[in-house]
Amino acid sequence: MGYRENLAQQLEEIFKKQAEAVINDNLAKVCRELDGFTEKIKDCLSKDQDLPQSDKDRIQELNDEYNSNIAKFKKLKGL
Repeated sequence: MGYRENLAQQLEEIFKKQAEAVINDNLAKVCRELDGFTEKIKDCLSKDQDLPQSDKDRIQELNDEYNSNIAKFKKLKGL
């Protein structure tokens, strides 16, 4: 393999790692925000109350975003 092919391969690997870092960052943000709902959910359960619809909607959005990022990760890794 010549130096050009080697450099092209290294560049491709760097781009994949950058894409993976972005996905990991997105997943971390989603998980941190979801974690913020933990106490609110526990409180609602202890009081036998439902979450406000806006919270349920946001949790669903975050779950969808999480699943989307997992799908991107699997595609990137060829899984």
